[in-house]
Amino acid sequence: MTSTRYVIRVQASNMRVELRINDIPVGLYAPGEAQNPAEVPVNEFLVNGRNTLMVIAHANPLPSRVFEPWSAAAEPKITLGQAATLELTLAPEAAGAAAPANQPLRLSWRGAAAMTPAKDEKVFEIAAGLPVWAWTRARELSGADVQSVGYPALLRLREILEHRDIAALEKLQAVKLEEITAGAYGVPSAPLRAAFLKGLSACMNDPSWTLRPCGHADVDLRLVGNRRLIECLRTDGSPALSYVKAGSGQTFFLPTMLGFVDGSWQILR
Repeated sequence: MTSTRYVIRVQASNMRVELRINDIPVGLYAPGEAQNPAEVPVNEFLVNGRNTLMVIAHANPLPSRVFEPWSAAAEPKITLGQAATLELTLAPEAAGAAAPANQPLRLSWRGAAAMTPAKDEKVFEIAAGLPVWAWTRARELSGADVQSVGYPALLRLREILEHRDIAALEKLQAVKLEEITAGAYGVPSAPLRAAFLKGLSACMNDPSWTLRPCGHADVDLRLVGNRRLIECLRTDGSPALSYVKAGSGQTFFLPTMLGFVDGSWQILR
């Protein structure tokens, strides 16, 4: 466990941008969502030693095609041909802490908004005293695995939610909850677990909350984390496993990145 909290600060205008650490998506900002500076902690995606930071500017709105060109109709909130900007910093939150490569890692982009994604990637090293994350030990997967085994695994998770089997769900994400709290930031996992279970129980026991469908047309799965994780999203980029409250627009998400580790599929991020 490290005492340093690393964060990415990003500000972007007139573009959709995705951020990745070690090929794991850590932030996806639609046009306007990062107009004011946004910040995301990233300890649980970093490893000791060599790391990569990737930025995809003008990202395709469909997550699995993030690197592919898109049409103007797909992103009406972007003014094509007009100025687009991005400013990003990866640095420790605590003043005086040792930064990646001894300096904050900065990346900027300026140009005209376009329908072709532009990728920029930087390599940096840290010695942060982080644990060995379970996702780094997960089995490498192929593109075919996304649909042949990843999609059925997602459907099984949805069945667990339908059957209100909270114990089974807790078991599948136990490693994740421990890693993103005690492992990454040195804080107890109990408060996060309690808050999650409270929200989930409310959705399960209130008939005004509905578990959204996960048909092939509803979800968009993609291979990330250097082929070790399957990120389960909807076609709009939100988590595949989610509840919606009738007449309110409220949602309750279960972010899900699946990996096969220690002989079973688990929710690792």
